[in-house]
Amino acid sequence: MLQTLKRVVPLVGGPALIFALSFCRTTGDGSQLRGADTNKDTVAQAALDALQRNCSRCHGPTGNNSGGINYITDLDQLVSKGKVRRGTDTDQRKSRILVRILSQDNPMPPLTDDNNQPVPRPSQSDINAIVAWVLADSPNLGNGKGVASTFIHNADIEALVQKDLQAVVQENAANTVFKRYLTVSHLANSGATPEALATFQLNLSRLINQLSWGKEVQVPLAIDANKTIFRIDLRNYFWNGAKWNQLEANYPYHNPTESDALKNIRQLTGTPEPIIRADYFMNVAIRPPLYYSMLTPPGASAFPGSAAELEKFLNVDVGEDLRETTVGARGRQAWRAGIPENESGVSKNNRMIERHSMQFGAYWKSYDFGPPVTPDKNLNDCPLGPVSLQPQNVFSCDASRGFNPDGGEILWNLPNGLQGYMLINAQGNRLDEASTAIVFDNSSAAHNFAGSVPGAIVAGLSCMACHTEGMVLAKDRMLNRVMSPNSPYSAQVKAEVQNLYTTQADLDQAFAADRKTFVTALAKTGASTSSPDSLLALVQAFEQNVNLALAAAELGQTADNFKKMQTQLPNDLQLALIDLFDGGALTRPQFEGLFPRVATAIAAIGAAPPVGLPVSTAAFTSWRFVPLSATGSACSDSICVNNVGLRVNGVVQSIPQGTPPTGTIGGVGVTAKSSSSRAGDHGVEKAFVTAPSGDCWGPIENSLAAGNTNSNFLQFDFAAPVAVTGIEFAGNTGNPDCEVASFRVDASSDGTNFSPIIDSQKNGLAPQPGVVQSFTWAP
Repeated sequence: MLQTLKRVVPLVGGPALIFALSFCRTTGDGSQLRGADTNKDTVAQAALDALQRNCSRCHGPTGNNSGGINYITDLDQLVSKGKVRRGTDTDQRKSRILVRILSQDNPMPPLTDDNNQPVPRPSQSDINAIVAWVLADSPNLGNGKGVASTFIHNADIEALVQKDLQAVVQENAANTVFKRYLTVSHLANSGATPEALATFQLNLSRLINQLSWGKEVQVPLAIDANKTIFRIDLRNYFWNGAKWNQLEANYPYHNPTESDALKNIRQLTGTPEPIIRADYFMNVAIRPPLYYSMLTPPGASAFPGSAAELEKFLNVDVGEDLRETTVGARGRQAWRAGIPENESGVSKNNRMIERHSMQFGAYWKSYDFGPPVTPDKNLNDCPLGPVSLQPQNVFSCDASRGFNPDGGEILWNLPNGLQGYMLINAQGNRLDEASTAIVFDNSSAAHNFAGSVPGAIVAGLSCMACHTEGMVLAKDRMLNRVMSPNSPYSAQVKAEVQNLYTTQADLDQAFAADRKTFVTALAKTGASTSSPDSLLALVQAFEQNVNLALAAAELGQTADNFKKMQTQLPNDLQLALIDLFDGGALTRPQFEGLFPRVATAIAAIGAAPPVGLPVSTAAFTSWRFVPLSATGSACSDSICVNNVGLRVNGVVQSIPQGTPPTGTIGGVGVTAKSSSSRAGDHGVEKAFVTAPSGDCWGPIENSLAAGNTNSNFLQFDFAAPVAVTGIEFAGNTGNPDCEVASFRVDASSDGTNFSPIIDSQKNGLAPQPGVVQSFTWAP
């Protein structure tokens, strides 16, 4: 935060929260609500987009509840709570929404924000969209909140990651230990719009690359179509297993259920937490202690503990540069600017900033001063220094002209052109937060980051919030002041000040060059300077209270499904979560504290998505139909299954009998096999034709009574990955006995490690004996 222009980035309670995660209008089970009229849906969506752009920063779900409205993006509530009036055209035009938006005297959004800064006005097209929606026949049309996405289950995430790692194995199996995955799937499940998720992706790329010592910007790779799961390679950022271990050591969102896929993923990556939530990563990695840990230089065991250690690593010799600039023959090696009190956006007193050239670009350092303002803390009295460099004979003037800083901030270019940050105290030792008596971040005071002193400048977090475009222009006041003909300074002091302090033209040129370096690198991450506050908004959004929808999504459940589990949870958890289930919320620390126990309890309940939810549209090479129980009393050795077909591309297809059965489904070649050891008319080759009345062909055996349900299956091995979204089968048609009473469908990318996709018991599917069964679980 080497700045002089005051930055205003209020997030909580302020109008700059432009990126507040936008939530979709979904049913309780996560499916998208649809209106009967597509044109009306279009009207509603256009109005919703306009309200999101212009009003959600204060009145959205993560706004400041200004005027008691935090539901501006919920079209249904706007009507039910009277903000939009129905009835005659005259009634509709009295709708509070329209009155305020169209008002010339008291408009919404207001003309200025809390800091008296102008607020962008809604475009005419946005105003027209809102007016058209209010005057429509049914204002609560179609998608009340946004664009819904298919619910992404933990099994889906694990299956996709496993599939991605298998591709890595094919290239070079030794590389899997360097792969890690960051996911925002839970945000998609809770209703974040594609635009919000895209913003998240760009800022994730920016943050990771600002924690990198790699020479090039490396953008995390999305491995799924929805772009909610991102793969990184630790080597790209000069990270190692030890850095990742620090990140996962206190990870509160551990998955207590280890599927075959997750077990395989952990084995391939060699780490217990190969998949971590991206919003958690951003929240902890952007501030100490993890900020410094993740930015530990290559070859070092820890991040430098002082400015001297950092300068040694970067090969920056501050004293030598100042000496050469003051008296040497090499020309300018350092650039200085003196900033008076009240002209810096963060320093409470006067400050000096100083630039040095180094191998990756620039190394900037500030000298800041706290109270009391004694002569050695006032640049007017002491324009040279610091005194700590006097023994090096940097300055020829006496010590009375040397200043003594109380702290400082360091900013330097990383090898990829972005910036690293460090805070130091009077002795030059590293700090996590700067003293608010010396420097003060007005924006941090506004959003009061968790775990930080209000207004404190936090290493990494506050610095990235300020330096959204790299360097912030500074105006030097010392050079002209000291060189004035009537100034009281000696000729020697004037000579040294003239050498050290920079003309504004030279300073502007240095700022412009350094800014270009940063902005060029930033563009490579995909992030933009056009929405500079979005990174801070994401951090703030994570720290907001957790409501039922978000809690459920983070637990891998829909809100309705989570509600159904309430009475099955242990009594103490029911009490701890009572506010959540009653429509309230938990603080983020409360939720994180409860998460391990709640997740474990859900795993014990055996929770899964309810019927009708889209489950998975991922493609796999192997699929298994796994009967779990049978009807009748004499079925300990077999289950009757006939006429098996799979739904691919919306069509159920089967393959002809054979030894083994082969054919095509969805245009892809497939071969089937069974766990059954029987042959002939009772073997797997007969499982794909309709059985005669009263007969049982194609049994699956291996004794359900033994409880070894995973050993009973029909397996379909495809020549290429296909997405199966349903299954059809029959049993003893005409003589219903020993038929499938419950089943599971598993999938695998390697034919060995399978993960469950659907479970009839957990999903409420109820096979009916004596008839052909048909089940669909995804579009």
